[in-house]
Parts: sequence; C-alpha cells; structure tokens
Amino acid sequence: MEASIETIEDVADDNGFVAIPYAPPLATGEFVRVVETELQPIALARMGIYVDEADSSEIPAELLLGEDGFPRAVRVIEETQF
Repeated sequence: MEASIETIEDVADDNGFVAIPYAPPLATGEFVRVVETELQPIALARMGIYVDEADSSEIPAELLLGEDGFPRAVRVIEETQF
C-alpha cells in the first residue's frame, strides 16, 4: 500500500493505527507504506501501545512508514484462529 496523505491522522483514525508520539511529522503529500512485522512488547510500549510486558513473545503488527523509512504509526494485528 503506497498512498499520499496530508497527515498521519488521515490514516490513523480510520484504520486503527496509533500515531507514534515521537515520530517526525509527514511532509505534505508524502508517500507512506505499510509493512507487516513482529515486535517485542517493549517496542510497542515505546510506540504508545500498551501490552503486557511480562509476555516476551513477539506480537504481529503493521507499521506505517514514511518515505524516509521511519515509522509514523503502528497497528497490532489481531490473530485469528480457524
């Protein structure tokens, strides 16, 4: 997914992403992309997502990256079982 957006709030509210508090703002019209990854609970906590830090297993998440490669928002992926 590559899209041009004005602010991180354009994506965050509508799609379940949480803006990373210390991330630099996007430039007007900057392209962003979403990547799937697994993050340690401590990394999510630093990004503003509360998780149980006693569980040390990695958590599936999606990162919204700016053109510079820095994360601007994060969304935890719900695990579904079939």
